[in-house]
Amino acid sequence: MYKIILYNLFGLIILCAEPSIEINLKKDAIPTELKKRSSFSHILRTVMPSVITIQTEKKMRLMGPTGIRGPKKKGPHMPGTGSGVILSKDGYIVTNYHVIKDSDWIRVFLKDKKSYLVEIIGTDPQTDLALLKLKGRTDLSNIEVGDSSQVEIGDMVFAVGNPFGVGQTATKGMVSALGRGLGLADFENLIQTDAAINPGNSGGALIDVQGRLVGINTAIVSRSGSSAGLGFSIPVNHVLQIVDDLLKYGKVNRGFLDLDCEDITSKYLKISKFIKDTNGIILKYVATGSEAEKSGLKKGDFVLAYNGLLIESRRHFKWLVGKSRPGTFAELKVLREKNQSSEEFVVKIKLVRDPKTILKGRKENTAIPRILTGVKLQDLAPSTRRELKVPADTKGAMVYKIDGDCAAYRGGLRQNDVIIEVSKKKVENVNKIIEMINSHNGKSLLLTVLRNGLNRFIIVKK
Repeated sequence: MYKIILYNLFGLIILCAEPSIEINLKKDAIPTELKKRSSFSHILRTVMPSVITIQTEKKMRLMGPTGIRGPKKKGPHMPGTGSGVILSKDGYIVTNYHVIKDSDWIRVFLKDKKSYLVEIIGTDPQTDLALLKLKGRTDLSNIEVGDSSQVEIGDMVFAVGNPFGVGQTATKGMVSALGRGLGLADFENLIQTDAAINPGNSGGALIDVQGRLVGINTAIVSRSGSSAGLGFSIPVNHVLQIVDDLLKYGKVNRGFLDLDCEDITSKYLKISKFIKDTNGIILKYVATGSEAEKSGLKKGDFVLAYNGLLIESRRHFKWLVGKSRPGTFAELKVLREKNQSSEEFVVKIKLVRDPKTILKGRKENTAIPRILTGVKLQDLAPSTRRELKVPADTKGAMVYKIDGDCAAYRGGLRQNDVIIEVSKKKVENVNKIIEMINSHNGKSLLLTVLRNGLNRFIIVKK
């Protein structure tokens, strides 16, 4: 078909034939019932305001000749992008620990394009989770939380986040497997999905078909670095337990058994007449005088179940113990071989506190000088020294909480740093730190801190 076009050129009328297409244009809306059956927009519309973008920045430090990291130098900054999920209207946000680890500042961007600096409430590297707090807002759109224990293989799910920093994105897939472990964190029992998860999605939401949060996206397995259909999320039931502990204690209050174990492998099936499959663990070590020994456990015992749940592996056993509370009791189904016979029995064992955990049995000094506003310190307890690997002859005080928008945080001070010097003079405890800072008149404050076994200089400006 041709359409006739008239052109007026220098007073002459020219007729030209130009090709055109007859388009069958239908602009009426898709019927509501049909759209509900074929689209998930009504679900994602309510969820996406609850998933936010996190931007971080790290400033490079130069290593001095003595092994001490010096003050921040002008040079390249390392930006980072991740995602987070709003849990409450007053601004509590959960994300991955690796998203905000060692950042000099953390800023969150909401769906309405507004951005805010946030405070770190607590972190748990052992599960790769962090809890943040956005101050000054009580009207945030918080996500509806589901029950990850009800999730099954084959369930449809959606991953929401900010992949590669391109902007908020939703992808669809299904639950591919449950109870996965990648060895990236100490405690893992992950949901596997083929919903596309890419760099930048970390800390974002995995939701079900009702728009409820069932997991926090945390990792992928890929040769290319982008989605290959192998994405992993932390189950929300476990996330909520971690969040509750971080709110109450600043650390996770997890159970512990003083023993070591390994998976039941095919070699044990060959030498044992009584072990029929690889479910369970075999005990390699039971500490003398421990609750494990008191319960009757011995080296060489096979432990098959924990509180009625079949133990799948060493990783699974560690996760079951870790999510239990210290002071509670667990029942372990045990198989013990005796020469040509075996016996099965159940032991009741008391869980103790994980020695790596620092809890709120601390003497908090609230008389912090203005230059350290937003910083909370505690004296070094024996458990703190063990966890942070502080030498016995090193004195000082630990930062157990720090606001993400305070001067000390901007200067580089971080949670779990141990302040050992003020203005290059050694300090013994919190009171000595306060005394020395109060007598300091300069516009900036030089702190020496111990972090990950290395001394670093931190400069805090008034």
